[in-house]
Parts: sequence; structure tokens; C-alpha cells
Amino acid sequence: MLDLLATGKIPPSLGAWPYIVLALYLTGLLGLGALSLLKGRRAVHAETDYYLAGRGQGVIVTSLTIMATYFSSFAILTFPGWMYEGGVAPMLYALNLPVAAAAIYLLGNRIRRIGRKRGYITPADMVTDYYGDSSTVRGLVALTGALYVIPYVVMQIKGGGLLADGLFREIEHLTVFGWRITMEDVGVAALSLVTMVYVIIGGMRSVAWTDVMQGIILLSAMVLSGVAVMYALEGPSGYFSRVSSELDGALLTVPDPGDANPHNVWKLLTFCAFASLASIIQPAQWMRFYAARDSSTLRRSAIAFSTILPVCFIFGVFLVGLGGRVLYEPQFIESKIHLTDGSKVDQVLIHVIQDYFPEMFGTIGIVLVALILVAVMAASMSTADSNLHALSA
Repeated sequence: MLDLLATGKIPPSLGAWPYIVLALYLTGLLGLGALSLLKGRRAVHAETDYYLAGRGQGVIVTSLTIMATYFSSFAILTFPGWMYEGGVAPMLYALNLPVAAAAIYLLGNRIRRIGRKRGYITPADMVTDYYGDSSTVRGLVALTGALYVIPYVVMQIKGGGLLADGLFREIEHLTVFGWRITMEDVGVAALSLVTMVYVIIGGMRSVAWTDVMQGIILLSAMVLSGVAVMYALEGPSGYFSRVSSELDGALLTVPDPGDANPHNVWKLLTFCAFASLASIIQPAQWMRFYAARDSSTLRRSAIAFSTILPVCFIFGVFLVGLGGRVLYEPQFIESKIHLTDGSKVDQVLIHVIQDYFPEMFGTIGIVLVALILVAVMAASMSTADSNLHALSA
């Protein structure tokens, strides 16, 4: 993601739309934060309301906030890049989604139930209640959570800075009171400030509501990019005909166990078994289990997670990876695969939407391209805000 934003330019054909969409998007986030603040003022239990939205989140909000926290811009940039480079094998990474959903259904619901019964707010509350409420145990839990959260948040905020650098590439730097400030610095500061404001004033409710907006943008971007590559290759029949005839057979098979390919079976299954479970019990997700209204809500959210996300991956970004390999003939630069114009492979989805959305949708397509470019930042923020909120607890 960072490479894309650092090197990507906004095409002149998009005009001012990326800036307009970005301004509306950030304004919308602050507006949701303000609404959350107003609603929270009527809460009886202020701490529970701030950190867990009063334990009253419904199925739509719970589903989308879990999904938005689970995946970042990795989903719409790195995954199609892997497919472009490695063929069908990375598609098996989608197996981590039902594994994670099963963890939500089984473990998450138990966490929610005991959390409500005993009044837990943070993961440390549950752990110390079981092992003894010592400052050492609580400190270790907090330290572990911080070690998980801080690098993740820094990486996401860095992405926002690089997006600003790409959007305002014509501005080399600003000088304020003699200090030279790059647009990347401005982006990092602006993204950090906006995120902190709506997290501080609205708490979990603000984070969850913004996750709903960000999640809808991301899921739509994933599916629409798949539609675009189908359009570019003249429909499903043309897509599969050209993929099967123009791509090397090795790209259409899964490497054997022990193969040097980074996407061989054992590596794929190890990722699905461990990374999915680790992501689900991170502090931010744990607190979302506490915040669900009831068992039915969390179970329905798990089912939505296990169906909606795989569909968006398989019929969206994965199609872009293989179709992009047909549309943009790869070239090797210093023994690494790049797109035809020398761009890194994680830019393949951006190339597809920039080239074909305006042709498919006209002016609306230009707006959609701008929206998806901003969705890259949305993916970063939906992960960063959740983890910042969890860290504050």
C-alpha cells in the first residue's frame, strides 16, 4: 500500500474530484463523531457507553465494524497484486475468512456473554479476573496489546500521509514559521487529528459508525473492481477464455507442499489457521464482542462475515489479479515482476479502475475512481481508529 501511495499520481482526467471526495469524506467522519457525542450524553453508564457503545450494537453495525477492523487496504491492493504475481494459489487465503468467522461464532459469543455478565470492558478485565487481579498481569496484557496495536496504527497513519503526497504532488512543501513541511507530513498530521477527534469525542459508537461507512466503501470497491475487469475482457466468457489461454499453466495451479513458491499449500494453510485466529482476538475485535447487543447479533454477524467477505474477495479483487495479468503484460525489473508501465503489482486494481470506470460509467465512473482512491485511506482509518480506541481503554 505504501509503495502505491508514494509513487501513484492522480490522473489529470480525474480533475478536482479526488479532493472533493476527500473533503466530503473527512467531513462525514467528523459529523458522525459529533452525532455519537450527542447520543452518548444521554447514557446512564458513561464508561460502558464510551468504550462499548452501551453494549447495544445491532447486527449491521457489528458486522461491518468487525469486517472493517479485520481487513485494511491490504485487501484491495496487496491481494490482487499477489494474484497478479502468483496466479490462483493466493485465492486459498480466502479460507482464513470462514476460520475467523467460526472463531467469532464460537469464541466471540462466549467472550460477549461472560463480558456482559461480569461487566468486563477490556481484554485485561477478563484475563485478570481469571488469573488474579494483579497489577503485573494487567500490565502484561496492556503491554501485549500495545505491542500489537502501535506498529499497526503507525503503518496505517503513514499510508494517509503518502496518499496526501500523491493527491497534492504538485505542492513540494509548505513553509510555516520557517519550518519546511512536506505534504506527507500534512497528511499524517491531518489523518491523525481527524481520527483522534472522532475517537475521543464519540468513543466506540463513533468508531463503529465510521467503520460502517468505510466498510461499505471498501466492499463496494472490491466488487466493482471485479465488474470492471470483466467488462475489460468482454464478459465472463471472454474473461475465462483469455485467462485460460493466455496465462501460463503454472499460474492456474496451486504449488505443491515444499515448493519454493511463497504461496505453496503449507504456507497458505498455516496463514489461514493462525493469522485469522490471531486477528480475531486482537484487542479491538475483543471489545467488539463485548459491544454486541446479544448472542443472536454476534452469531448473525459471524455468518455475514463468512459470506460477504469471501464473495467480495473471490468475485472482486481475485478476479482483478488474474484479469490484470492478461490486461497488463508483466515485465521484470531487477528480477521482480512489475506491471507494463513499471508500476508495482499492488497497483493493478488502481490501474483497472482508472482505465475502465470512466468508460463504463462516464462522469459517475470518474467519481467512483476518486471514491476508491479515498477508500485506500478509508481502509487504513478503519483499522487505525479501532486500534486507537482499544489502546485508550
